[in-house]
Amino acid sequence: LKLQFLYLIDQARMLRRALPVMATVQTTTIEAAAARVRAIDARHQQTLTAVAAGGNLAMCLRHNGVKTNVQRAVEESVGESLGRVAKKMERALMGDPVGGAKKRLDEHGNIIKTAPPARMEMLLYDPADEAIDSALPNTAAWATAATLRAVSKEDERAWDFKVIYNPPHASAVAVDGLIFAGVPVMLATDAPEESDAMWLAMPAPAEPEDPGKAKKKKKGVVPEPPTAAALLNTPGARLVGTGRVFTPSADEIGQVLAVVVIPRRGEAEGMPGAAVTPVVAALPEDGFERFPGAKREADHLRVLTYNILYDGATTIYSTGKSMYPYAKPEVLEIGYRRAALLREVVNFAPDVFAVQEMQSSLHEKYFAPHLELLGYDGVHLAKSSDQVREGVSLFWRRDRFDLASRHDVLLGGERVVEASLDPACVPGVEPLRDYLVDELPQVREVLEKTGTVGVVIELKDAAGRRVVVANTHLWFHPKGSHVRVAQLHMLFKVCEKVGGADAQYIICGDMNFLPGSAPHEYATTGAIAATHPAWAAAPAFDFHRWDFEAGEVVAAQETTEEAAPAPGPALTHSLRLADSAPHVTHSNFTPGFTGRLDYVFHSANVSTARVQPLPPDALLAAEGGGIPSSRFPSDHLPICVDLALA
Repeated sequence: LKLQFLYLIDQARMLRRALPVMATVQTTTIEAAAARVRAIDARHQQTLTAVAAGGNLAMCLRHNGVKTNVQRAVEESVGESLGRVAKKMERALMGDPVGGAKKRLDEHGNIIKTAPPARMEMLLYDPADEAIDSALPNTAAWATAATLRAVSKEDERAWDFKVIYNPPHASAVAVDGLIFAGVPVMLATDAPEESDAMWLAMPAPAEPEDPGKAKKKKKGVVPEPPTAAALLNTPGARLVGTGRVFTPSADEIGQVLAVVVIPRRGEAEGMPGAAVTPVVAALPEDGFERFPGAKREADHLRVLTYNILYDGATTIYSTGKSMYPYAKPEVLEIGYRRAALLREVVNFAPDVFAVQEMQSSLHEKYFAPHLELLGYDGVHLAKSSDQVREGVSLFWRRDRFDLASRHDVLLGGERVVEASLDPACVPGVEPLRDYLVDELPQVREVLEKTGTVGVVIELKDAAGRRVVVANTHLWFHPKGSHVRVAQLHMLFKVCEKVGGADAQYIICGDMNFLPGSAPHEYATTGAIAATHPAWAAAPAFDFHRWDFEAGEVVAAQETTEEAAPAPGPALTHSLRLADSAPHVTHSNFTPGFTGRLDYVFHSANVSTARVQPLPPDALLAAEGGGIPSSRFPSDHLPICVDLALA
C-alpha cells in the first residue's frame, strides 16, 4: 500500500501541470452526494468495465449488486480471458452445479480430481451485434466491444452485460500518514484530474468493550474497504470539504475523515472510490506570536528559511542512539514532524520558502505535492555526497512569481573546482581558485570531502522585477571558518552572474556561522582581506580534528586560532548584503548550544519591513531543555521576515 501511495503521488504530479486541480464539486450536500452515488451505481448494474493499464486488463462485472473482479494480461486472447470470467460467474448466474469435481485414480493409485465441464460460455459483440473474434488480444477486442453475452450450456438462458471500456475510474484512493487539525491532508488517486473529491467527517469507530472478545479476522482475508455509498450514509457524517487537499479544523479532532472520489472525464462518470483516515489529532500550539502589530503589506515579500532536521540525523549512525535524548521518541518520528513542519508553512504563508536538510524523498513525496496544491512551485538539490540523501529546497508562490532560470551550485565534492571555480563559467573566482589549486591544496581537499550545495533561482514578478534567491547549508565543522568563506564566495559569484547589476538579491540558509564571524563579515561587508585572521588556521586545519566527542550535539561555533596571519585570497563580492534580522539572537536551541546559525540576507535595494519574533526561551526549554519538542519539530527555529522590494 505504501508503494502504491508513492506511485499515485508520482502519477498525480505528472498530470497536474497539464490539467487543472480537481474541478469544483457539483455536489453541495451529503444527501445530494449520496443520491449521486446511487445514480452512478444504478447505471453500472449489469455492466462489465474493462480498464487497461500497465500491461494488465482489470475487468469488473456487476450483477444484482455483486461485483466480480478479474485481471488478465492485455496480450492474452479475449477468449482465454472470458473463459476465466465465465468460470468465476457460473455460480452467481446459474446457481450451484449438480455434482462437483469427479475423482479417479492414476496408474500409481493417486487420486486425481477432474474439474466439471464448463457450464457457461461468454462472447463479445460489437455495436452492430456481430461476434468479436475470440482469438483477438484483449487490447483489440475490448476497444470495439459493446456487449458481453453469457450463455448457459445447460439450457437456453442468456445474460447481456453492457461493456464500458476504459471508463474514468478511482480504483486506488489513499490518504497517507497521521492526520492533525490545521495540517493539510492530500488525496492520492489514479482518478482523472477533473474528478470530484468530497471530504467527510464522522464519528470514530467505537473500540470493543472487551478487546479479547473482538472478532478476529480470518488469516489471509483482506477486509473489503468501505464503499462510498456506505460512508455517505454513515450516521453523523457531514460534508466538510472538497478537492484534492483538505485542512481539518479543531471541529474534526477525535473524528475520522473519509474521502469519496467520483471519477469523471467530461460527462462520463465512473464508480466512486473511497478511503478512511486515522482519527484526527491535535498538535500543540507552536508558541509563535505571528507578526504582532501592523498588518502585512500586499507588496511585501515574505521569506521563510528553515532547517527542518534531516530524519537520518536524529540518531547516531554508529550506535543507533538518539541524537536528542531529551526529546520524546514520538516527536522525532518523521510522520509527526513533517505534519508539524507543514503546519508552520501554512501558518507563516511565505512567498518564498527556503529549506535545508530536506530529505530528497520527503521533498518529492510529501512537501512538493502538498505545497503544489497550496499554490507553490519548487526545486530541490541533493548534496553531492553519496552518504546522505538530503539537500536544499526552494519554493515560491506561482501566483506571484515565474521561474526565469535555475542554477545548481556545487560548493563541495570531487567536482567542486571544475564545476564552480572555472573563470570561464563563473567570473571572479580566480583568486580563490589559485589559492585552492596552487597555494593551499589541502583546503581544496577539505572542500572535496564535503557534499555542500547551493541552489540559485531567478524569479520574475508581474511588474518585471527580477529577484535572485539563493539557498544553501554551509559546512558545519567548528574550525572550518575559512571553508565557509570559500563556499560563500562561490555562491555569491554565481548570484552575480545570474542577476547582474539590476536584480534584487535574497540569500537564505543555515550558514553554520555566528554573527561577527569571518563568513558573516564577508557576507555583510563584501570583502575579506588576504591577511584576515580567518586564513590563519587554514594551513594547519585538520579535517578529522574535533573539539567534542563523537555523537555529541555541538553547534558549528566560530573559533579564532592563535596564529600569525597567513596570506589567503583577497575576496570581494558586489551583492551589498545586509542581515535582515540582526536582532535575532538564536535560531538553534539545544541543551548543548544556543546561537544564531540561520540567516536571510538581502541586497541594498531591498529593505526589512518586519521580523517574526522568536518564541520565549521558557517555551523552547519546556521539554527537556531544548528542541526538537512536541511544539517545535526541528532543532532549528524558522526565520521569517517581510521584505520590501524596490
